[in-house]
Amino acid sequence: MAQAATLDTTYTWLHFVGMSCEEGRRWAEEYLRYSEVVDMNYECLVLLKRRRFAEGAAHLRRFRERVDGAGDAHPSIRAVLDRWYHAVDGYYWYCMEAYDTAERAMIHAHDAVATAIEHLPCLVPLANHCHEFRLHRARIARNLHRWPEMWGHVAEVRGMFQGKRPFCELSDGTGIGLGRVRDFYDSLGPLSEDERASVAYVLDERTRMREFDRFVHAMCRLPGFVIQYP
Repeated sequence: MAQAATLDTTYTWLHFVGMSCEEGRRWAEEYLRYSEVVDMNYECLVLLKRRRFAEGAAHLRRFRERVDGAGDAHPSIRAVLDRWYHAVDGYYWYCMEAYDTAERAMIHAHDAVATAIEHLPCLVPLANHCHEFRLHRARIARNLHRWPEMWGHVAEVRGMFQGKRPFCELSDGTGIGLGRVRDFYDSLGPLSEDERASVAYVLDERTRMREFDRFVHAMCRLPGFVIQYP
């Protein structure tokens, strides 16, 4: 596995995991050994966004092989790699209009986040990623004209952002919600201005809800899309 880090970790979730505790610091260093695998996630997305689907599919297969080849990694690292893989796999199937397969991939990505946190609690900043998978599922329901299902996903994310619903649940039923994520950042002590800005979507309610409303409005204003309100 490559040793050189290619990921930009400036004020990402990995930055905060690394500063949270000694265990988190060691984990972040170990995770960076797999930076080339993680980079494949972004490379796949670039290909798919450029509609180079055949190349994207081939790159996705290589990505899966690299993730499977990380069998000697700590289970939490493997779970995070699975999170990245399933998310981009879901996007591929979304582009292919294979919506049921795309939704299953989003559920797998969500479950991978919960698994990672269960193995290593200081990975709790990843919990916030789960709202993205719900919103992608809302898009899928929209495309299938499943209006109650779409609004159900939107309501779930609104609850997450209001601290009323967990981002994810562990195997014992423990919910990991906004309060738990905010407690994690509070435990780090005073953050720099840039650090606080990078997690404003967690720490600042106005920023959080503004981004949520922006997504929902964009989803409902696609050309040719007529929304059916309940």
